[in-house]
Amino acid sequence: MNQAPLSPSPVRPTNPDAPDIFFVFRHYRWLVIIGTILGTVVGAALFEYLLKYSPKFKAEVNFQVMPQQTPIGEATSDRAREQTQEELTRFIRRQMLVIEGDSVLDLSLVSTAFQKDYHDLNSGRKSQWLTDHSGNAKKSLQKDLEISPISNTDVFRITMTAGDPVESANIVNAVSGVYVEVLKKNQKQLESERLQDLRNAMQSVDDIVKNKESKLADFRKARNISAVTMRHTIEVTTLGELNKDVIHMQMEVTAASAHLESIKKQVAAGTLQLSPEMEQYVENDPQIRSLEQQKLSLLQDREVARTQFGEGSKTLLALDTRIVTVGKQTDDRREELRAKARLQMQESAQSVYDSLLGRTQDLQSRRDDKERQVRDLDNQLVEYNQMVADVTSQQEILKNLREQYTREQLTNQTDYSRVRRLGGEAAAPTEVAWPVWYSIVLPGFVLGLLASFALGYVLELTNTRVRTPRDITRSMQLPLLGFVPDQQDDAALTGDIGTSIRSSPASMIAESFRQIRGRLAAQSDGKPLSTLLVASIAPGGGASTVASNLANGMALNDMRVLLVDANFYRPGVKGLYKNVPAAGFSDVLSNPAALDSAIVPCLELPRLHLLGAGSRPTTGATEMLESKAFRDVLNQLKTRYDLIIFDGAPLSLVADSVSLASKVDGVVAVVRAGVVSRGTVARVREQLRQVRANLLGVVLNAAQTHGAGYFKQNYRSFYEYASQGDRVAVTK
Repeated sequence: MNQAPLSPSPVRPTNPDAPDIFFVFRHYRWLVIIGTILGTVVGAALFEYLLKYSPKFKAEVNFQVMPQQTPIGEATSDRAREQTQEELTRFIRRQMLVIEGDSVLDLSLVSTAFQKDYHDLNSGRKSQWLTDHSGNAKKSLQKDLEISPISNTDVFRITMTAGDPVESANIVNAVSGVYVEVLKKNQKQLESERLQDLRNAMQSVDDIVKNKESKLADFRKARNISAVTMRHTIEVTTLGELNKDVIHMQMEVTAASAHLESIKKQVAAGTLQLSPEMEQYVENDPQIRSLEQQKLSLLQDREVARTQFGEGSKTLLALDTRIVTVGKQTDDRREELRAKARLQMQESAQSVYDSLLGRTQDLQSRRDDKERQVRDLDNQLVEYNQMVADVTSQQEILKNLREQYTREQLTNQTDYSRVRRLGGEAAAPTEVAWPVWYSIVLPGFVLGLLASFALGYVLELTNTRVRTPRDITRSMQLPLLGFVPDQQDDAALTGDIGTSIRSSPASMIAESFRQIRGRLAAQSDGKPLSTLLVASIAPGGGASTVASNLANGMALNDMRVLLVDANFYRPGVKGLYKNVPAAGFSDVLSNPAALDSAIVPCLELPRLHLLGAGSRPTTGATEMLESKAFRDVLNQLKTRYDLIIFDGAPLSLVADSVSLASKVDGVVAVVRAGVVSRGTVARVREQLRQVRANLLGVVLNAAQTHGAGYFKQNYRSFYEYASQGDRVAVTK
């Protein structure tokens, strides 16, 4: 026996997760529909009641606002039209405040429309409206009155809502009349005050202008601004010329200074080249000329002596000595004169530099004086221009005030003259203004929808029954082997649901059992199961159906399978198979020799054998399953069959199934959707964990599409896929 204990796990919550909104809508759609219809019916009934017993009538008076008169010649640009519309909007808002103000309402409340009953003006009774609102008439009137502009027009309306149509018309006419009288009495005075304010402002600005003009004239006269302006122009021109001269002289001074420094260095080094003039001055020196003449004479005498006396004579030698002496005297004199010439050239360069520097300083002094004069003239002109600008600004203000005053005189329209009543007085309304169906029926519809949805949400939130795979995997964190549709939702089911995997192989139920079989095979990979217990969590779970289909499925996979009915209280195998003998599992445990006679093969599937529950045991079933006889019988059966499937009693009801769970290789728990609570499943899981049973997973049975709507898309997709496969096969 291959047993694998459940691994320890943390305590799992028994409360469900928050319900999904769309799931609630699907699952409780009829509750939502009925609640919505009920809310709509209640809203319609309330509408009819109010329409019959508490209708409201609305009377209205319309007023048109005349635009302000535009002065002749004023441009009618887009900007001007926008300004006109803005002014019109502000004017209408101001009229709304006037109508809702105390002056209009107080005068209206003492008028005939409020103080006398229109049914009998001589009765002395007040109007029904004033009688009903005697506690705080002004606030009630402000509430019932509505003043609103009509969009994109120059019209605004005054409306009054009351239970009596004639009374609503009388009241709105009274308020409108008082409003017109208040405008007629007060607005002209306001316009006069505004014109007087403009006159006062013009006088004040005019005095300022005259004062500033007088100061400007005195300043112009005292400073002779024309002469100052002309002089300023001349002085600026002169200053510009001086600046040019100063820059030029500064450049010449810089060049002269560089030249002087160069000459000084050459004089000190004795390398200064004399100018042609200075060379001529040296050569024209009388002493040099005399020495040159003397040397020339000696050279002539030497030629004569050489001819007469020959070379090497004493006379010739004496003449050569004198020629050398005269030549040396000439060179010394020439060098002396050249030294003096160099000093003269240095002095000349120094003189030129000093002259240029003096002229530059003189020009700079003249320029500085001219700059001071120009600054003085600039200050005078700036002061003058500031005074002119100040006078011009004040003159512009005065001009604008005069234009505004003229405009006010030309457009001397009071609010009274600008407001015109349209269509005369209000007539008694014939149509009910309130209630309107959409203001009552629609809220009833919405409230009914929300209330019914809220009720469904609460029901779903408080519902702890297991209905969907999410309840098993997500809320309870248990392994899910698969879910089986309700047989009423499977149109392809033609045979007995207990053998649907064999008798109705094209049905969704059969496909579900095949998926469960595949998951079991995957879980037992490498450790094949030889014994398996299939038991419901609670009575009516469908364990016999699941066990039978699993047995048929395994047998179809060419396995030798024995289906044992281990539910001694309510056997299910004999109801699925007709050839199950009366002697069964309980009889075999009492008499192991009866084993061969108690097991019979399935007529339709020879590899599947059946062992019924047998007669009801007289001793406790738990004791029988824990006896040595059970172990012997089980070991004997394991040698004959590849897989033994026990159809057990409900796990939460009797102890024998829990005891049997500890002795088999794996347990499959079956939960019928919408029947068993999560708490019950959690308790059974804890019992299995305590006996170290190997819970392979849970099968959710009888999942209904019309209930939760969870599986409907799965069914539709399966049948569409299957039907397409049939068409492809036919085509081929």
